[in-house]
Parts: sequence; C-alpha cells; structure tokens
Amino acid sequence: MTRNNQLRLWVDGEKIPDDRVADVFCPPPGVSFPVNRSALITGSRGAGKTTLFRYLKHVHERDSRGIAVHINLTDVFSSLTKQTGTGPLTLEYPANLEPLIAAKASALLALNLAERLLRRRLPLQIDRDIINSCLPDAAQPRRRRLITLEWLATARRAVGKAPLEAFNQISEAHALASLVSSLGELCEGISGPLLLLLDRADMVLVPSLAPAFELLDQPGRYIALVAMRPTYIGNTSLVHAGGAVPGDQYSVIHIGTHPRSDQWGTFVRTSIQNQLTIQTGGTLAAIPEPVIAQIFAFARDSVRTALELFQQCLGDEKPKEQQLVDALDDLRANHLTAAQTSLQRYHPNYRDLLRDLRAMAMRKHSVIAGPVSVRIGTSRDGLFQTSASLSRFVDNALRAGAFCLPEGAYWSPIHEVTEVEVPPLLIWQKADPCWRFDQAEPISLDVSENDLLRPSRGPAKPPTIFVAYRIRVNDSIHFRTQLEEAIRADPECRRLMVAVVDGRVPAGVDWAPTIRKRIGNAKLVVGDVTGMKPEVVFELGLARGLGKTVVPVVSDDSSASALPTWLTATQFARYGSVGGLKAVVASIQAHLFDPEFAPIPLLRRPIPSLAVWLRKLPWNQQAADQFQRMAARYGLKAEVLAADETNIRRAASAAILFASLDNTSADALVHFVSGAVAARPKAGYAKTLTRRVFLLEDPAQQPSSLVADSLGRCLDTVSIINIGQVAAVMKAFGEAHLKWTQGGTRP
Repeated sequence: MTRNNQLRLWVDGEKIPDDRVADVFCPPPGVSFPVNRSALITGSRGAGKTTLFRYLKHVHERDSRGIAVHINLTDVFSSLTKQTGTGPLTLEYPANLEPLIAAKASALLALNLAERLLRRRLPLQIDRDIINSCLPDAAQPRRRRLITLEWLATARRAVGKAPLEAFNQISEAHALASLVSSLGELCEGISGPLLLLLDRADMVLVPSLAPAFELLDQPGRYIALVAMRPTYIGNTSLVHAGGAVPGDQYSVIHIGTHPRSDQWGTFVRTSIQNQLTIQTGGTLAAIPEPVIAQIFAFARDSVRTALELFQQCLGDEKPKEQQLVDALDDLRANHLTAAQTSLQRYHPNYRDLLRDLRAMAMRKHSVIAGPVSVRIGTSRDGLFQTSASLSRFVDNALRAGAFCLPEGAYWSPIHEVTEVEVPPLLIWQKADPCWRFDQAEPISLDVSENDLLRPSRGPAKPPTIFVAYRIRVNDSIHFRTQLEEAIRADPECRRLMVAVVDGRVPAGVDWAPTIRKRIGNAKLVVGDVTGMKPEVVFELGLARGLGKTVVPVVSDDSSASALPTWLTATQFARYGSVGGLKAVVASIQAHLFDPEFAPIPLLRRPIPSLAVWLRKLPWNQQAADQFQRMAARYGLKAEVLAADETNIRRAASAAILFASLDNTSADALVHFVSGAVAARPKAGYAKTLTRRVFLLEDPAQQPSSLVADSLGRCLDTVSIINIGQVAAVMKAFGEAHLKWTQGGTRP
C-alpha cells in the first residue's frame, strides 16, 4: 500500500460511522461498565472520550433500552462566543457577566435537550412552566401550552438573540437540573433511563460550564457524564453550580493515567486492529513490533496520535523505521504550532521553554530515551502554592497538549498541578532515537516558577492579522478600519499587541515578495469575499499556498448565499452589524489562541514535472492540445483540469500552470489557484525549478481586463500571454525542466 492510496483510519472519534462504533470501540483501562453515577470524564486530546461517549450511547439504548443524548457543547454554546465577542479560552470576565453567561448557557442547554428528545418522536408531554423556568420572560413564546418542535425553535431563536442582561432574573436560579430530572422521569415512563452525555466541555466559555457541573451535582432521574481535557475552569463554574465537589457529589473517571503500561498498550493495539479488521481485514503484522512499541511511546495517552502515526506507517515505499521518523517529524510540527498558538497569552514563548527543558534534560543524560517530567518549585515558604499566572499557564498547557500529567497522576477541577510531563512527541528531535514505551528511561527536572515563566530569548513577536479587502469599495475599506479598531479595543488582542496589515505597499517596493512575507508572518488572513473580487480571492490563494488559516467574511446574508461551494466549506462570518463584527473578532481570537484552530496543512508540495492546463474552453482548445504535445516532448506530465473544487489541490501543485479567464464565476477559482502557486515560486529541494503561471484571457474581452492587479504584479511567477505564445513559453519551460533534471544550474 503506497502513501498516495493508503488507508484512511478514523483518527477522529466523531468520524466513525454510527453502525461501526460498537465494532471499533475497545474499553479503556480503568473505566468500568455500566456507568451508574454522574461523572466527569477527563483525558487528554485523543484519549478516546468522544468514542467512549458514542459507545455508551449505543449500549445504553441497546442494553438498558434507555434514552441517551450526546451533545457537543461547542455547538450548543456557539452563540455565547459570538455575543460576548470573546474567544472560547478567554479567562477574564467582568464579575457581573459571569452569572449571566451561565444562565444563558443553561437556557440554551435546556432547549437543545428538549428539542433532541422531541425529534426522536417520543410521546413526551413537557410542561411549558418547567422549561420556562430556565428562560427569561422575553424569550418565552406565548402561544400554545404544549411544547412542540415549533415552540422550541421559536424559543431557541429568541434565547440566541436575547442580550445577556435579559438573563439577570434567572442567574441565581438552578432550574436546569429540575427540568432534566423531569425529562428523565418522562423518559423512564416511556422507554428507559435518561443518559446525558455532554462532550467537549473544555472548548466553551468558562462560565458556561456552570450548568454542566450543576447537572453533575444535583441528584435526579438521570445520569449525566461530562467529558473534558484537564484545563483551567476557575471557581466560577463550581460556585454557580452550587459548589459541587468531585469524588463526593459526582465521580471522576480518568482515561490514560498509565500510558506506558501493558494494559494501555493492549488497549491501543486492539483499537487500531479493530479499525484495520473492519476496513481491510488486515493486521498490524506489516509493522515490526519495535516500531509499534515506539509508536505507543510517542503517542503516550492519545489514541488519536497513535492512529495518525500508524496511518503514515502503513505505506510500503520506505522502511517502517524511516516512515515513523518522517511521521513523527510531521506530527511534531503540527502539535508544536498548535501548542505555541494556544499558549501565547500565558507564556512569552513556549518554543523557547521547550528548548530550555530539552537542554536541561540533555545535560543530565546524553540522550533522551524516555519521558521528561518537570517538578515546579516556588520561592514561597511553607506549603506549595502557585501563582495565578503559573496555575493558568500549566492548566492551559495541559489542555493544549503542551504538557501532560505524569504517569499515575490524576486531575480534577479542584486539583493543583505541581508536576507535569513534557509530551515525548514535542521534546523529541529528528536526530534522537525512537525509544520504546516498555524500555523508557525517565528524566526528572526541577524548575522554578520564575524559570518556567521567564522568557529566555526575549518575548515572542506580536501576532499579525493580514486583511484582504476590496481596495476601491468604501464598505470594505470601512470594514478594514473597523476591524483594526475592534482588535485594538479587545483586551486579549490588545495585551498581545496584535497588529493588522494588508496588501498596500509603498511605490517602488517589489510587491510579490513583500506580500508573501506579510502573509507568511501573519497568524491568519481575514478576507472580505463579498462579490468574490479577484484581488481578494488571489490574496486568499496566496495565504492557502503558505498554509495559513483563512477567515472569509461577507457583508451580509445575501452575499453569503452567492459564495461558490469551494469556499463555503470554510466557516465564514458577516461583518455588516455590530454583532457581526464581534463575531469576526471572536473568530480571530479562536484561531489565535485555541489549538483546535491550528494552521491548516500545507497544500501538496510543488511537483517539478507536473504541467496543468486549467479550463479547456472552445476558444483555447487548439492551444490546449498543443500544450499536451509539447509537455510529452519535454518529459512533463500534462493534465487538463476543469475549474472545480476537486482540482484545486492538484492544480496548485503544478510547476507550470496555464489558466484561462473569461469573465465568468470560474475566474475566481483561477485567481485562487494562481495565488497558491505564486505563494511558493520554487519547486524541488536543494536544486529548485522556478514555477510559472501563464494567464490567457478570452479574446472577446478587453486585454488585461480580467487579471487582478495584485496577480499581475507577481512578475517572478505570473505572465499574461495570448494563445499564440503557448508554444514558445512551453519550449522555454521544457528546456529549463530538462536542464533541472540533468543537474544543471537553477533556471
């Protein structure tokens, strides 16, 4: 099986088909079945919490004949993030705002649960007074006594639009648990016990966790399970949930506390083998046992990471040991970027801290062949007591996967972490040996709080946001100005000194390398795609080619409906109102600070031998045929592709691209792909080949009228030609390609 057509394992528990969950699932060590008490389920990224929830839902309905509801809290509470204009990991809230967020979260959860139950066509007679106790007066529909799906939809829209101030009257009430208990009693009378599964609790605003912990604390005719990574949740959730105590009012179930045990290794092996059996009938026999043991070591307590590593080692073009090293190197880069992004607000530079910890470990041992743990000390006398800065950094590093708990250690919302382990994948470097989980040589470091938080190489550079806007359109110019003002006014962005840049350059400056550098240095790119203007789409293509996260925005709903399908797959925001602008800032915050919004993978590397003709049209058919003949003459692989989303990645990897413009909607995709090619103007490695983009315009159109000015200014890559020049430019590129293949100098 080659890398190009290798098996795609279900690395994300949400992607496993419903009818395969029971076949794939393997019980993790330390989790007893059935779960008969409300519990907090904790585990690191990829430990298997979502898969566990999906399995529990399946067996609860199969064996207990009960009713199970699996809710992703990030979906239910998304309106809170947009309304408050804060990212999901914001920690500081005005004191008067926290109970209002908790109350609105309670209302949203109540309506979502009731709607899910009714959609199952259960004959539930939900009393309106009970559910109204969770809602403010302004959000209570007046018509009908009986609760229906229509009634709930109306109430949900009203709650979503209601300002936080409207929830002041119910902020001190704890009506949600009473409602859920009532629903549980109704479910028992119809079918069986109610199991409520609340997933991704670490991905929501901290105050909105209060209703989840309230359900754990309050006894009732239901069982509630809440899944989250170890993370900072503050005291707010506990206070507003009535002071629920883990281990007393509810259980705490830990997944992956002994990641180097034989039991955990067997669990991971079985989980992966189950997938292979289902998808191919194959086994792990193709991978040597030492390599499997090394994968277990670097995946640690993350089944997801193990699946990602196994997937990349299932190819057959290289020795498995080399495949593992390459896979570790790729995965490490992604995880390190995610960790650095998430921890910007808590630490000056996590990458430098990682280098310092590695250097300390190397001074104690000549080689890192096992886990590196860090004991954190303070200068305070008496009992250990961390500062708020240290506590938040450690807790959020645990959530982001930048730290993990030492083997055998446990976490709970009231637990203070004094020792952590550096994930083996992050402290490893490509020249290091790949050690086995069953032959680990632990290294323990003692680090003071000051050393942990102090930057060793100076503070990190302030992050920048690149804005692609419609230069000659007043609304878009106004949006660019308003966005910069909103970012400056945002406390988190202001503290990190987030800067806003765009594509304007002074006269005389070489445009292409300047913009490539600006986009390359930016944390993300915001693009006003209203009307799909070529200038904006081209700059978004540049960003995509450089592997940057793109946040498309539009002025209003009517503009959103006109977007092409290849762009609407990306989440976008609307900026035409105050609330819409807050939503854009909230999205920026999420991408800046949240590891779940890590930069997207780069497009395929440029292929030096690939020649692509994008859009074969009636007026260019003869030239396209000539292109194919000449490509064969010079040993190039010629492909003629249509302008649709399935061909974007392939066209963007070409060494030479011919693309046609005819003043239709397809021109936008041409500009996007051209930008992705121009982003990386060289193909190859040590010996590189200059990539070229040749644009042809419909002869019926005005010359040079269809090419965005910014695209035309990429003179090192882009040229506008006519049909009669195709043969000449193909000949020149073909000769350069032959010279490159024969080891000549760079063209």
